[in-house]
Amino acid sequence: MLHVVGRHPTCLRRIILGIVLGFISFGLSAVELDQRVYHNAIAQECHGCHFENRMKPVGTLANGASQWTDQKCVACHTEIDEVASHYRQGIDDFRYVALPVKDERLKSMADYPLAYLDAPVWPVFQSKSARVNRTTLVNFLNAPHGTCHEGTCIAPGMMAYTGISESDVLAISEHFSAIPAETQREQQGSIRRGKMLFDQKCATCHDSSQPSGYNATAMSLFSAHWIEQYANGPVVAGRSMPRMTVSRRDAHDLYAYFQDVRARSQTKLAQAVSQIELNFERLPQKHLSAKALTYIWHGFWRDTGCVHCHGIEGRAKDAFSMASRREIEHWLKTKDARALYQRLAIREKEEAFGLGAAQAGMPATGRPLPSQLIQLLGIWIKSGCPNETHQQLCQGKWNDQAS
Repeated sequence: MLHVVGRHPTCLRRIILGIVLGFISFGLSAVELDQRVYHNAIAQECHGCHFENRMKPVGTLANGASQWTDQKCVACHTEIDEVASHYRQGIDDFRYVALPVKDERLKSMADYPLAYLDAPVWPVFQSKSARVNRTTLVNFLNAPHGTCHEGTCIAPGMMAYTGISESDVLAISEHFSAIPAETQREQQGSIRRGKMLFDQKCATCHDSSQPSGYNATAMSLFSAHWIEQYANGPVVAGRSMPRMTVSRRDAHDLYAYFQDVRARSQTKLAQAVSQIELNFERLPQKHLSAKALTYIWHGFWRDTGCVHCHGIEGRAKDAFSMASRREIEHWLKTKDARALYQRLAIREKEEAFGLGAAQAGMPATGRPLPSQLIQLLGIWIKSGCPNETHQQLCQGKWNDQAS
């Protein structure tokens, strides 16, 4: 079977090393990077997802499958995806027998692929130019952007690192000191003029996430320096954007406009999130059927993927362990169970806005759960988190009168 060793958190997708370290010359080979002593778990995640050595296994198992460290999510998921592709094509694969994934899931991966498969390796066009500044990078890590097209959005595919600060980012590696700080000219750019320039030069491709992949909110990731350099740069392999004349002043004004768009989107998202508690209060308290209770206790946590992060080796097991029923029951008795409903409902809002919230929703990197499941869990919590014998395991003002 595919095996993961170590207890380090799952990969930090897409940005820290992918965007920042790509322009820094380390003078280290992939093997040398594999032997680095990491200062913290986030640094391990960066290397596991965004360095060239990310596909290097730590060993080979008896059945021939690769053995990966826990931070090499890209490699592990790539191997699983390869086995799934062979299964769908009817190609024999010696790794299939020991793969702990249901056949139905192997089939569905064609339409619903695993996370991390598209995490880029150093996705920059000019090797010595940063695409971000410290402010935009921290903003992104706290609240990643998703995509929006024709009024429909998709929640961010990268896990949020809410609460991460500039000093936290700089502490990851000594090389991060090369990330420039936000300049005074960036801070003083004209939002009004930036919007005018955007409408004139950028909106055709960037008013939504198609075809560029970046709408105005997502463009807030980039520094003014990178906007100017990239817009005026040569058309090279892999670039679809035509060369455009953008002055330094234009770049600062566009930068200011993109930051304003992000800020306004975050405000609207926060307002929507604030309604979640009211929505919970409106849920009914009711006597749940035996079928519903059986599903919650024996199917929900696994079917929805919660155990991926909260299971035995999950990155979030310390916050809420689902490694055993006893641990789930203990959490329900000692914590505020409304947090489960809230985090799942926040993910719906993140999907609606294509942007991460101040408190990240769950699932952390996937699409929101169906509304019916979120509502079922909310009613179950509102009714006291009953087990199969209707014993209430969580208590609160909302269920004082529950029968």
